[in-house]
Amino acid sequence: MNIDQVIVLVYLVAVVAFGCWFVFSTRDSEEFMSAGQSIPGWALGLSIFGSYVSTLSFLGNPAAAYTGNWNLLVSSFASPLGAIAAMLFFIPFYRRSGEVSAYQHLEHRFGPWARSYGVVCFVLLQIVRLGMITQLLGTVIAPLFAWNTDAMILFLGVLITIYPMLGGTEGVIWAGVVQSIVLILGVMACVYYVVAGVPGGIPEILQTGKTVVSQGALGKFSLGSFEFTLFAASFWVVLLQGLNEHVRNFAIDQSYVQRYITAKTDGDAARSVWYGILLYLPMAALFFFIGTALYAYVQVHPDWLPKMDPDNVTQAFPDKKVFQYFINTVLPVGLRGLVIAAIASAAMDSNLNCMATLFLKDVYQRFMNPGCSERKSMFVLHGSTLVFGTMSTGFALLSARLPGVLDTWFTWGGIASGGILGLFLLGVLCPRTTSRHAAFSVILGVLVTLWMTITLPDVWKSVSWIFRLSGDASAIPIVASPFHKLFIPFAGTVVIFIVGAAMGLVSGQSSSTDKSSR
Repeated sequence: MNIDQVIVLVYLVAVVAFGCWFVFSTRDSEEFMSAGQSIPGWALGLSIFGSYVSTLSFLGNPAAAYTGNWNLLVSSFASPLGAIAAMLFFIPFYRRSGEVSAYQHLEHRFGPWARSYGVVCFVLLQIVRLGMITQLLGTVIAPLFAWNTDAMILFLGVLITIYPMLGGTEGVIWAGVVQSIVLILGVMACVYYVVAGVPGGIPEILQTGKTVVSQGALGKFSLGSFEFTLFAASFWVVLLQGLNEHVRNFAIDQSYVQRYITAKTDGDAARSVWYGILLYLPMAALFFFIGTALYAYVQVHPDWLPKMDPDNVTQAFPDKKVFQYFINTVLPVGLRGLVIAAIASAAMDSNLNCMATLFLKDVYQRFMNPGCSERKSMFVLHGSTLVFGTMSTGFALLSARLPGVLDTWFTWGGIASGGILGLFLLGVLCPRTTSRHAAFSVILGVLVTLWMTITLPDVWKSVSWIFRLSGDASAIPIVASPFHKLFIPFAGTVVIFIVGAAMGLVSGQSSSTDKSSR
């Protein structure tokens, strides 16, 4: 076993053991879900930062910058707006309510269906997210140990499930602190070595990036077209996508809401959001810088990348694998293991404890056994964590057989999120919107989201066999959406909010609203 294998294996086992150690302080269900409201703000901030940076962004964003430009970085620009909204409204709202579930207030406002809808959307989204992250991590680590990818996915699935099941929320948060530190060290190491590999260093990288005129006025540093269009990945479309994502995270994402509840004080909760965002913004930029620097690296080392087929000089190494290839061939022994451990850090923020919390509070205690004992509650928390971990690992095995992991995430993430932010905004900002109005707007919003997603050319190719009885599989039998796929989540939110608000205004009735949402 070489030093890289030792570093990665020791890191994985150590993080899991550290997370599991908190089983001794998780004596009851409240401790499991809220960590006894004992977590300091700095630790929560590092944990929030770790949640923001996944393996998808660690490997996907450098690939996006290498093949294109910095357009997707624009999504990060909206994160301070989400942080401001969290500090001014969402954190006081949830801390005051005392509810550990992010969706319990939806029942007070619109009825049980709204609460269940929020839970289903979150759980589906997290299963898809964790499955895709585990699959991507498996493909990175498996070659290091010369394992079959499926076997590595199963091994990682077990590790990622164990420590949230035993350590609960406290174990997840403190393990996230360690993971975030390793993540930062790994990214800085990559930046140093890729810059060192380009003669002339940073000035040469900047000059090379600017000379790629096909990427726009700023070359590979372009943030996209500033033309206001919703039909391409313009600056404005990516910004709206980011605004929707960041506000949704801070407003109704269970993993963030649960962190608010675990903070010692309201001030700790508010500071944690800013700590996380202030770490996330420069780190997001570094991911894109790595991609551009790799492009410059290839220009000065034209023979570095291998040909996939020695007899076909036009068949180049796949662009999306360049960063992984750099890690495996350029980084020195030992440091390579640290960077792979950093990639693992980005994948191990599982949110399984949050899914288990929702199942206990919003499903089991709400519909099955309202007066369940403490012993039964702990059994349900442990058991549901195991079940959701198994489901996520199963999806990871499935996604290993699907091409384009990052594209798949952007495409189907909009459907899984379900426009729940629109429903939340209706409940808070539109007192005249009734439960029926909200239900109709959600149905319409989901249908619009499905239409915009399914009629995307790449998606239609994979689902056309369901609808097509004969003829050309590429022909879409309904009107195709002209909008860019990054606009889909924002569109779903807007449709739900506007339709629900308009129906409430037209009806002229005032909905019964609980005190917590006034």
